[in-house]
Amino acid sequence: MKKYFVYPVYFLLVFNLILSSCSPESDSNDTNSIGALSITTTEASLINKTTAKVGGVLLSAGGQTVTSRGVCYSTEPNPTIEDTKISNPGWIGTFVCQLTGLTAATQYYVRAYASNPSGLVYGQEITFTTTTEALSPPFVTTTEASEITQTVAISGGEVISAGGTEILARGICWSTTENPSLLDNVVDAPGTTGVFSSSIIGLDPATTYYVRAFATNSVGTSYGNQITFTTASEGAGELPTIETFEATDLTQTSAVSGGIVLSIGDSPLTARGICWSITDNPTITDNVITDPATTTGEFISLIEGLTPGTTYYVKAFATNATGTSYGDLIFFTTP
Repeated sequence: MKKYFVYPVYFLLVFNLILSSCSPESDSNDTNSIGALSITTTEASLINKTTAKVGGVLLSAGGQTVTSRGVCYSTEPNPTIEDTKISNPGWIGTFVCQLTGLTAATQYYVRAYASNPSGLVYGQEITFTTTTEALSPPFVTTTEASEITQTVAISGGEVISAGGTEILARGICWSTTENPSLLDNVVDAPGTTGVFSSSIIGLDPATTYYVRAFATNSVGTSYGNQITFTTASEGAGELPTIETFEATDLTQTSAVSGGIVLSIGDSPLTARGICWSITDNPTITDNVITDPATTTGEFISLIEGLTPGTTYYVKAFATNATGTSYGDLIFFTTP
């Protein structure tokens, strides 16, 4: 009897094992992991009227060959590879795809995808909306260097166009080699479009420097024309070093500004103060408010007799026997 009891139990166990091995797998479209294949979708960037960049990160290939990789997108949620797709063949890691031919002012849905011999997976869905008008990088020009000493110079630029979107940064970059970029020395200048001026300090005597203005928006960074200058040699007269304070306490007819003299140069100061004008790049030949002190340090000046609703440009200045140097240009508009 024992012999006849064992065999049915044995066959029943084998039968159940076969059934369990034939159970259907879950739908690969409902998960971002199959056969250890795993992917995520990255956020869209450089979004424009008809273009955008988006991609993904392939986290794991599941120990198998990656047969496809890319992004798919649609104007409807949950895009699949049956919609528009852009292939980006490769292995584990980050990838980016350029989407073109998009419709202006339209919301798009995007998912990264990848497949291996075990199946197809999608990353999470992200969305973005194209712009109404075409955007472009800013347009900026560089101004010639001035007030050049052994260790200091003044330069700047003008952002002529913001490119249809917000200016995220602007300023100048400089180097002892040609075509300086944001990877070199940078002096930021707050503001959007218009003229700006910046002090370059810590230079070496008798050295040639290259300068370019820059401006950045959501599309990218643009550079102005390259200018060059050479600092004064050892023994040459040195101008004072000075910075301009931002305007405060604005009224319809007055404002407060000033500056700080960081160094008097190679000889005692004979004057310091601020100069201002309704045109950019004011000098001591324009309106001047002189501070009585002739030392280093901060000073404050009250500008009066202004016109309501008018933009004014201000620079601090300091003068010694060698000449006059100016701080960076600031501007304000009266209420």
